[in-house]
Amino acid sequence: VTATGGLLPHHIVARRRGAQTILAALIEANPRGAHTADDTGMLPLHWAAARKAPVEVVETLLRANPDGAARPDANGMLALHLALANGARALVVCALLKVDALAARVLDHAGRLPLHYGAARHAPTVVIHALLAAHPSAILVADGK
Repeated sequence: VTATGGLLPHHIVARRRGAQTILAALIEANPRGAHTADDTGMLPLHWAAARKAPVEVVETLLRANPDGAARPDANGMLALHLALANGARALVVCALLKVDALAARVLDHAGRLPLHYGAARHAPTVVIHALLAAHPSAILVADGK
C-alpha cells in the first residue's frame, strides 16, 4: 500500500528521521520497501540522506539495499549528493562512501559532483578528505552551473 506521492511507510519513516527500530521492523515485514522508489524516484535511502537522518537509519537502509547508494533519483542525485546538499553528518557521508565509493564520481543532472555540494555547504574537512580520497580528480571538475 502506498500513500500520496508513492510513499511507502519506509519512505515516511526515513523522511521524518524516524527511529531505526521502526524502520527495521518495516524492512523485516516488507524488504522490498527499501528498494522501492516514490513518484520522484527517491528511495527511502534518498529521503534519509536528504533529511539528515541518524547514521543508524542510513546504515539500516544500506544493509537492506546496498545497491540503493548507486541509484539516482529523478534529478540524477544519489543519496551521497542529497546528504551533502543538505548538510548531513560526516558519519552518514562516510557510511555512504563505504558502501559505494564510486558515488563520489557521479555527476547529477545539474552537472555537480558530491564534492560540489560538500564545498557549497562547508562540509567538515574530514568529509572533503573522504570525497577527495574516493575521487582525487574531482578537485579539477567545474560544476555545471
